[in-house]
Amino acid sequence: MNKLRVVLDTNILLSSILIKLSLPDIAFKAARKNGIILLSDATSQELQEVLTRSKFDQYISLDIRYQFLTKIKLESEQIFINSVNFTIQL
Repeated sequence: MNKLRVVLDTNILLSSILIKLSLPDIAFKAARKNGIILLSDATSQELQEVLTRSKFDQYISLDIRYQFLTKIKLESEQIFINSVNFTIQL
């Protein structure tokens, strides 16, 4: 059986590390347990930029944030996005 492939945005990943047992944390853990998290270079870069903001120092150490980033990069399947095309219809 093929594993579920999951895309999580930066806000879900950030919330999962900052607020344990929150809905984003539960979703993140379920995705890790039951599937493969897909991570684009853009999401990885954005996550790194956000995780290193000093405003989060009061909630969680920078070292733990770097460990989280390293772990998610190692455990995720890196994907390449060559273009984004979408149309919004009203």
